[in-house]
Amino acid sequence: MNLWLLCCAVFIIFAACGERANRTEVVVFAAASLAEPLQEIQAEFESLYPEAKLLFHFAGSQQLRTQIELNAAVDVYVSADATMVDDLVDLGLIKGATSTFARNRVQVLLAPGNPGGIQSLRDLAKPGKRIVIGVPEVPVGRASREALAHLREGLDYGRRFAEGVASNIVSEEMNVRGVIARLGLGEVDAGFAYESDSYTASASEMTSIKLPDYAAVEVRYGAGALSENAAGLPARFVEFLTSDTAQRIFGNRGLIVDGS
Repeated sequence: MNLWLLCCAVFIIFAACGERANRTEVVVFAAASLAEPLQEIQAEFESLYPEAKLLFHFAGSQQLRTQIELNAAVDVYVSADATMVDDLVDLGLIKGATSTFARNRVQVLLAPGNPGGIQSLRDLAKPGKRIVIGVPEVPVGRASREALAHLREGLDYGRRFAEGVASNIVSEEMNVRGVIARLGLGEVDAGFAYESDSYTASASEMTSIKLPDYAAVEVRYGAGALSENAAGLPARFVEFLTSDTAQRIFGNRGLIVDGS
């Protein structure tokens, strides 16, 4: 009897392993700012579609787009800039479903313990402050510079403020996770990141300063399917990002979704 039970157990284990081995892998290139919510969404999607196995590669949206244009093997592209998805559609690289599923805003994060003694946006322009920002080519870098331009044009700040901030930039990163890492290590005093970054574990000890409404810059997240397998899983994942389940997760992680 015990031998029979052992044989049954071994059979079940091997069957489960075989089932996992036969799951269809879906390679997803995704914006670094979405790492936490997408990993949570992964569990929900794979529960709904047990035949699927999502494999994520997180980096800056522009970096991922370049890899796609160089024929990287990828099934789904999730960008912090929906226009990049549209561009890949125009290039004929995204041939399947597309969606725009969330938005985000730029804010200023302060290093743990606020070593720079920054109390307001004006302090960012004071000599000796150390600021990190994304490179101009990535969505967070482009949006941050646009926000600075709005502040420069506003009555409360002006050109001297913008010039002071620019002179204090000591690091430019390829994605928002690079910005967060610099802050976490105490290598800088402040950085331009997304509002949702305040909800990540790596930023739990950081404080934030929101930009005034006239300077607030939003980014739109978009996704597109580059391939279709037998089960149509890439398109299903793109569509799942607009589902009630995914929208709830995005909202809980600080992103802006319909109805929030």
